[in-house]
Amino acid sequence: MKVKIDSPIGRRQYSKRLGAIEPVFGNITVNKGMNKFTLRGQDKVNTQWQMYCLVHNIEKLRNSLH
Repeated sequence: MKVKIDSPIGRRQYSKRLGAIEPVFGNITVNKGMNKFTLRGQDKVNTQWQMYCLVHNIEKLRNSLH
């Protein structure tokens, strides 16, 4: 993995991830307080994750309107 990230193509791809994906996970884990799932079972965990994502996206929409 280190070789992939240290290559020029890997650096470019990783820098895109840092700007697009990592802030979403940071917001959900730190600001929303989701550091672990509180439900058991794949369906319930998927539903819980989708609810957190829904809240995140609603906040993004609200912020874009102001």
